[in-house]
Amino acid sequence: MRHFILAASLALTLGSAQAAEATLDLKVRDLSADFVDFYDQANKPLPPVVAPAAGQPAPVQESLEDRRWRLFKKHYDFSAQSTPEAARAALDSAWPRYAGVLPQIEAGFDGIAAESSQAIGNLSKLQSLSQSMSLRLVTYVGAFEGRVWRDKEEDVVNLYLPLEVGADARLVPMARLLGETMLDKTAGWGSKPRTLAELVVGEGVVAHGAAAVAPGKGIEQYLGINADELARLRANRKTILSTMLPKLGDGSAATLDNYRGAQLAEARFAGWLLVEGFTKKKARYADMIRQKPADLTKVSQATMASINRAK
Repeated sequence: MRHFILAASLALTLGSAQAAEATLDLKVRDLSADFVDFYDQANKPLPPVVAPAAGQPAPVQESLEDRRWRLFKKHYDFSAQSTPEAARAALDSAWPRYAGVLPQIEAGFDGIAAESSQAIGNLSKLQSLSQSMSLRLVTYVGAFEGRVWRDKEEDVVNLYLPLEVGADARLVPMARLLGETMLDKTAGWGSKPRTLAELVVGEGVVAHGAAAVAPGKGIEQYLGINADELARLRANRKTILSTMLPKLGDGSAATLDNYRGAQLAEARFAGWLLVEGFTKKKARYADMIRQKPADLTKVSQATMASINRAK
């Protein structure tokens, strides 16, 4: 058992979680070869214009941009953008930059296999992955948006990773989404927190997991917010925590939806502080996410109150 001495007159316990044996079925879908094929085709010189026969109109020469888009649709046809118009605009803007990163694009998944494997391994250990899951890493070439996202095909979670950007742009969002995906399988509440305490602790575990995978970044990156938002949260820490404290045991849809939506930044910030407080008492992430709701609420209330009393 792991004991937290949270105040002179109060001792609360988080029991050590025993994880069941689990397997992680990892698949890869690498789209880099399709992009390289498109890139090579689009860089070929335009065919010569054939002189028209006598009395025939001159043929219309296809522009470089129109040809590039036609070849994109034929050979690659994948974009992080939501509409064809946005995809074409992004491609036109990014086109001159691809030459400078072509070696890492050509390396495909192999170029990021080590960082992906390390992130998956670290997060699996931190959360003590307790249920088997299937994960597919989809490596693609975007337009330097650096967008990482996930979706699901039946029982397989797809995680989309951009190759045209460096690890600095990819690693933290990758770690956050991996952490969220594993949390859905590992936490006592699965993908549906039963109380605000569970929601907040889950956010904290995801953020601290990202920090463990990619150390040395700004806290705002681990929280998925911007620096100005973090400054606001820090300035209003006492008000934020005081408002949240009596609600930690609340499992109503209204409260949970509010802290998933309009006040998500507050939930993430409070989760960062709360999990930081737990780890100072030598608690493991795996133990934090497998407690009975009442026990987690109680220890979270005591820890948050202690944090809020600090200067």
